[in-house]
Amino acid sequence: AEGRCGAFPHVVHTWPGLPLHELTATSSSSVEGGRDRPADHGADGDGGAAGAENGAAEAEGDKKSVSAELKGLFTRPHRSMVAARDRVYASHRVFCQARVQQINATYEATLATERQWSVNWAKQVAMLS
Repeated sequence: AEGRCGAFPHVVHTWPGLPLHELTATSSSSVEGGRDRPADHGADGDGGAAGAENGAAEAEGDKKSVSAELKGLFTRPHRSMVAARDRVYASHRVFCQARVQQINATYEATLATERQWSVNWAKQVAMLS
């Protein structure tokens, strides 16, 4: 509690901000064993510029990793609003993490299928030679 709000007898409270870089694909997933991920390449296939830009954004994010603090009265409606915000954010964070894991699983399955097709294709070509 920081002080009083004008003529109101209520105490002004500073509510903490929310994490800014918590809902990114890189924070929700793990890159395993140096495997290529679609997010590791730029849209034009440059292979590294996008990763460098993401690294710069993360370094800049270290300076400000949470949103601005909110100042408001410490009344029941204010506390309820902040509690609801935190519940919705936590729920959305869990949803995002699950969705990224689902996308990664689909990506791994597709990649395994493509690799197997490549092996089978090489076998077919070798049989024709």
